Amino acid sequence: RERELMGSTATQRPEVAISSTEYDLAIARDLAERLIGRLSSGGKNAVYLGATADVSPARTKDDNTAWSKARIVVVLHDRLWGKTPATELAASALTARKAKSTAKSIRVIRLDDTPLPAVLRGADTRQIAQGLDAIVEWLSAGITAAGGSIRKAKTAAS
Repeated sequence: RERELMGSTATQRPEVAISSTEYDLAIARDLAERLIGRLSSGGKNAVYLGATADVSPARTKDDNTAWSKARIVVVLHDRLWGKTPATELAASALTARKAKSTAKSIRVIRLDDTPLPAVLRGADTRQIAQGLDAIVEWLSAGITAAGGSIRKAKTAAS
């Protein structure tokens, strides 16, 4: 089911790659749908979700490509992140990404108050309690700073 918002990373660079545990997949999907609505590049290939339990070689290759090529990587961090097969792979790939550039392209949404692992330290963070609307605006600014293109937010009619 995760693939409904993902396309092959081999043909298109994702704008955003989202790493979460399977338990936080509903939040990841909601966030992805909101971001897809804001991305000028649009399309379901623009956001990659990496929350599946599938750690097959093909899936691992897709994940590694997404973690290294996406404009920004978003981590939905809680006490289980880095302890599931998919998030262990993400953590390893993000370590390599951070070594090649900086933590500025990694954004962390904190779902609880679990301390961040070393790979996520230095990344910009927000608490989920700030609300998804505020978080989408924050992520949109990060995408723009990384060279992506964002549509203006729709405002409610007065």
